[in-house]
Parts: sequence; C-alpha cells; structure tokens
Amino acid sequence: MNKKGMRSKRKRLNRNVDGAPEIAGPDKRQGAFVRALLLDAPRTARDELKALFNELLPYEKQLAFVYAWFFEMWQVLECDDGEAAKEARVELQSLFGTHERQLLRLALSKQENKTKQWAGQMLANSFSSVLKHDKKLSETNNAYLAEKKKFSREKQLVQVLFPKPISEVVQRELKTAERYRRKLMLLKTAFRKRWKKAARRQNIPEEYFVTVEWREFSQKSKAQWRELLWLLIKKNNPDLLQDLRDGKFPTLGIRRQARWASYRRECRRVLDTLARLRDSGIL
Repeated sequence: MNKKGMRSKRKRLNRNVDGAPEIAGPDKRQGAFVRALLLDAPRTARDELKALFNELLPYEKQLAFVYAWFFEMWQVLECDDGEAAKEARVELQSLFGTHERQLLRLALSKQENKTKQWAGQMLANSFSSVLKHDKKLSETNNAYLAEKKKFSREKQLVQVLFPKPISEVVQRELKTAERYRRKLMLLKTAFRKRWKKAARRQNIPEEYFVTVEWREFSQKSKAQWRELLWLLIKKNNPDLLQDLRDGKFPTLGIRRQARWASYRRECRRVLDTLARLRDSGIL
C-alpha cells in the first residue's frame, strides 16, 4: 500500500472516548491476535498467530502492541500486590518519568516550532488536570499530600539556607542520584539478579548502580554519597567552572584561576548541612 493509502487507513481507525484505538473492534483479525497475545497463546499456535499478525499493516501492529501493553499494565496494577504488580509499577514509573523529561526538553527548546508549542500544551494540560483535582487528592491520597508538603517545605527552606549557584548544582545532582537509586531499588526487587540488565534497558547511567547497595543519604552515609556526587558535579556541569571564573555569580566573588578543587569544600558544606537537616527531620 502506498503512503496515501496508509494515511487514509490511519484516519479511518476508530477511537474510543479516551482517544485510544479500538484495537479489538475495527479489525477482527487484529483483535483476535491481541487477545491471544495477552492470554499467552500456547507454543503450537505461535506460527499461525505470527502469520496472521504479519498480514496487518505495520502501523496497526505497532499501535496494537503499544495500547495492548498499556492496558495490560493497568490491569496488573489493579491487583496491587505480587511480583507482577511490582514490575508494572517499575516499568510505568520509568516510562512516565522518561516521557516527562522529554516533554520538558522539547518545551524548553530554543527553537520556536510546532513541536515546542505542542509540548508546552501537553505540560500545561497535565498541570491543569492535577491542579483541578489537587484538593480532592490532598484529602483522599496520603502519599500525594505527604510528597507535596515535602517538596514545598524543602524548596522554601533551601532557598533560605543556601545561596546559588553551588548549592543549586549540589542539590540537583543529589536529587538525580536519589531518584535513580529509587528506580534501581525497585528494579532489584522486581528483577532480582537481572536488575542491572533491566536498568541498562531503561538507560540508567551505570555510575548510579553503586547506590543500590547504599543506605539513604544521611549523616552516616554522606561520605559515600559525597565522593560520587563530586564526580557527577564535574561531569554533568562542564560550563559551571568557567562561569564561576568569569564572575557570572557575583555573590561568590571572582576567582580567575579557580579550579574545581577551589569549590569542593563549599560543595561538602552544602551536603553536610543537607544530611544534618535530613537526620533532624527538617528535610
């Protein structure tokens, strides 16, 4: 089929109220395949199913797989407990986190184009949806309320205690490392000995793998975290040192011949303070 015919076929694809294609409706062969796929068809039927699936249009095949996978994950989550639910939470958390970061990257792009506008609209709509239900979520979901309070308290306190930009960089790298650690802990729980392979599949940088063996960031564990974070600060912020040398942050003064080592003590002080506040329950 030519490209024009493919586009025409896409336009005719039925959709339900959520905007998802009716993968089991418009094409009975497609629906039969997806249902068999989800029900783990026996090995003896795989060749027949493969032949049937190959007759479908490539676009429909991809779309069917995507929606079938998502619907299966949501159904598994309804069970809440068990290894399958754990794996589903891990997969969806990583997926949504990745797509959220991609949307932010596109929305903050320097190029003014339709994609940037679309990404901005998507983020605004998501924010509006959460904001619309904020009161009800705060009343009915304890985890949502606790997380919201924690972020609000941390942001206010950090703005008072720490001047920019060194503290901002330190905190950003710490939060990134902690976020990856949480993902890795989930992966280790869900996949056990195969957790590293699962982490690589989700593009988690290997320098964070070591954190899965550490305790949460605190006064007792800060020495381990400090060494890793210092390496990450230098690696992930290549322009920071030159900006400091050029005096773009006047509150720190200007050190024309500054090296990274010139700011290591300041980074350590920020981490020490954060660890102390964490242990005291303030952060």
